[in-house]
Amino acid sequence: MPSKRRTLQLNLTGKPAIRQVGLCIHGYAPSETFRLHGCWALHLYRYTGGLSFDGGYYPIRPRYAGIAPPDTDCTWRFPPDAAHYYVHFSVPEDGTPARIPIMQDLGASFDQFCADFEYMMAWRPTEPVKAEVRLWDVLLRVAESGRKRQVAALRLHPAIQISMSFIEDNFTRPINVSELAHSAGVSHNHLTNLYREELGCTVIQYIRRKRMDKALQLLRHSSLPVRLVASEVGIADLQHFNKSVREFFQLSPRAVREGAAPRRPTPSR
Repeated sequence: MPSKRRTLQLNLTGKPAIRQVGLCIHGYAPSETFRLHGCWALHLYRYTGGLSFDGGYYPIRPRYAGIAPPDTDCTWRFPPDAAHYYVHFSVPEDGTPARIPIMQDLGASFDQFCADFEYMMAWRPTEPVKAEVRLWDVLLRVAESGRKRQVAALRLHPAIQISMSFIEDNFTRPINVSELAHSAGVSHNHLTNLYREELGCTVIQYIRRKRMDKALQLLRHSSLPVRLVASEVGIADLQHFNKSVREFFQLSPRAVREGAAPRRPTPSR
């Protein structure tokens, strides 16, 4: 089941030390488990997959940055030919820790971060301090980007925030827009307009995305029978669930479970 944790804390008050940096291609096996002894890992992803550790599951999407902790068994799930930049590093023990999102969408800034990794790869063999100073800057920017996104989420209309919490707590059963609007203290039409204006989708589309994102996690990372997965995401009718998965991912539930890459991955929101 997904973890409630969204960030990790690491010390950024001093320059990190790079152990390894490069570009790696995985996907020869659908999943691999690694434990980094004494060092952190920062990745830039170009594929759809997932990261699991300490009982939590974190979806990976193209243009995401992800952080993985030291001395922890971390399992990555890959599509074929999964390329990502990586840097393994240690940080000073003393200092005030900063919060880094475990996964975040870098959006339009992704290409600049890739250029930063190329810079680190080029300079580390001959002038490692240059590479480490650049990594320090990258980590600070990733932390700052995460804080800005948290602030942006807090700027959502209170009715949207309330309705999102209601969906999170109740999407294992049928939900209609009227009861969502009632829980948020607004009218049906007003809530619909707020979702269109602030999220760019309808309320029903948002609920559907949440259900399918949960279905993807359970199909890939649990042994629950498909009929129970359907029930867990609030779709009681198995035939309707199968149809919904096929429409959303353009794959059958069985193909999703076997690791085929969705052709239309679920949005992170």
